[in-house]
Amino acid sequence: MSRRFFKEKKSILKQNYYLGIDWEDFGLTAFDYGKIKKYNKFHKNEFINEHYYLLGLLKELRISCTFFINGRAAYLYPNLVKDINSEGHSISSHGYNHVPRKNLTEKEFLNDSIKSRKLIEDIIQKPVVGYRSPYLSLSRYKYLDGLKILQKAGYKYDSSITLHALEELSYEKKLSYDFEPPIKIFPLFSLKIYKSHFNFAGGTRWRILPSFITSKILESNKTISNSSLYLHPYEFGKFVNPYRIIPRDSNIFNSIYVFLRWNLNRNAIEKSLRELSSRANVNILPINY
Repeated sequence: MSRRFFKEKKSILKQNYYLGIDWEDFGLTAFDYGKIKKYNKFHKNEFINEHYYLLGLLKELRISCTFFINGRAAYLYPNLVKDINSEGHSISSHGYNHVPRKNLTEKEFLNDSIKSRKLIEDIIQKPVVGYRSPYLSLSRYKYLDGLKILQKAGYKYDSSITLHALEELSYEKKLSYDFEPPIKIFPLFSLKIYKSHFNFAGGTRWRILPSFITSKILESNKTISNSSLYLHPYEFGKFVNPYRIIPRDSNIFNSIYVFLRWNLNRNAIEKSLRELSSRANVNILPINY
């Protein structure tokens, strides 16, 4: 890994960002985790509506990006995966089961990674070369060993770690700047404030702040060239119904909490993406090796 990778700053040209969509079904994950008893037409319709809303938004903004497809959802919705492919987006893997890396043995992680890749390849009839772990959990548990397993599973790049976490790992492991990982790494944008760093590539932090502040941060000299970002289908479109991810007999206070947790200021994410796309180049992750 070259020293230039960590030191590269924005040029005077328009900044480039690589947008990744972690394509997963909110309700399906809740069902698999045992949080809800049934996965029914209501849950399916919510996910399908989010899917088409997001595809329409990306088309409107003229953004082609990388979808990290959850294999479990792809198995249930192969035609939606084909839609993504036909729209010209790049497709990579988000694992099969949406399970944190530390909860899987090395063999289970290998099998999960292979299963997802092969399933998606069968659907789109194209090679799948990229990977992003659920909850970015690969970066927090034996990351370098995980990259070797992904290489064995047939992947060529990973995007499960933030830039500053990758820098810290390099220092902790005393890796030289010329270190070459077993597969390529495309880190996510993170923000360093004093001695701490924060994942600022998308999700909750984009929702907490007003969109103009998020845009200013992304456009500031805190960013490196070609920063990677990540968003989810459930962050777009209409409000998330709390009973999609919790039982309908939950008490009213829990229902209100879940509603606010996933909906408060949710429009800020779409606004941030719109503002970013008007001022920067938003692309798929580079896949040329």
